[in-house]
Amino acid sequence: MKQTYALWLSPVIIGQFTINNKWKTAIRGEYYHDEIGIIIPINGFRTTGISLNFDYSPVQTIICRLEGRWLNGKGGIFETNIAPTSNNFIIGISIAVRFSEAL
Repeated sequence: MKQTYALWLSPVIIGQFTINNKWKTAIRGEYYHDEIGIIIPINGFRTTGISLNFDYSPVQTIICRLEGRWLNGKGGIFETNIAPTSNNFIIGISIAVRFSEAL
């Protein structure tokens, strides 16, 4: 019996800079390639992206993040209220809380 495989990939490169013990910033470049719709239900899904984030940690167990992310894909793969587009931009805010020091 011949085994067949499908391939998708997402290489990412990240650079982080520590400003001080409470502030960090990072930039991330990424690429998604899913030719036959394994993880993204669009045949020929190819998208590049870049993001920039700022992390603030008021105490050791809490991290607050502000992130801007821009994606650019082949064709009009991102939906808007007006029409499909090749670009997507989002600004997000998150808070992460660690409850255990065991990790």
